[in-house]
Amino acid sequence: TWGAEAEAEARGLLLRQLMAHCTMDEASAVALLGGTDSEVARLNLQMKNISIAGARTLARALERGARVRYLDLRRNRIRDDGAEALASALRRGARVDRLELDSNGITARGARAIAAAMAAGWDFDCLDLRGNDLGNDGAIALAAALDDGAKVRQLYLGSNSIGAAGARALAGALERGARVQALSLMFNEIGDAGAGAIILALERGEPKLSILDIQVNGVTKRARAWLCDRGFAAGVHTRA
Repeated sequence: TWGAEAEAEARGLLLRQLMAHCTMDEASAVALLGGTDSEVARLNLQMKNISIAGARTLARALERGARVRYLDLRRNRIRDDGAEALASALRRGARVDRLELDSNGITARGARAIAAAMAAGWDFDCLDLRGNDLGNDGAIALAAALDDGAKVRQLYLGSNSIGAAGARALAGALERGARVQALSLMFNEIGDAGAGAIILALERGEPKLSILDIQVNGVTKRARAWLCDRGFAAGVHTRA
């Protein structure tokens, strides 16, 4: 029928675009376009020079419903527009368990889009946003999503120029029971104020957090001693 032919043509076009824009091999592209009955264990697209156009193509493919257990887009250049496209796909039914977006030029705008997808009901086993430029505003947006009940088992926010304000927002979410088991904030700028806010949140609330990494954050020697007294040796803490 005409409808079936049009669908086949659209699928073929998307297949070619995935291979061109995302440098994806044909087998992976075919699996991704398999629909709701298809599952891809790992889609490794790190360091493929994927641009905004590639991210948008990938988002359209994800909307077809295949489940991707692990989508690795580290060290590309999808930027905020690409992050928004992927977040929109998640809100429309894309299924991704582990999403790695390390070093993609994403700012607070992209973080807000991802946070909106989280707040709309998408849960991540792991969300990796290291090496971007989220800043305090991005951290605050993610914290708000956690406050709204979003579940992220592992959240990596290292090297994002996050200061005390962002750390306080995350601390508030943790104190109120945010469903995060592991949080990494290493190589940021949270300082004594941010580190203290997180530790107090863990002491006062009933957090789900079991692993916290706040290494290299401008924390003073006095504050580090205070952290060590509470079990945070070298800025890393594992709760029993």
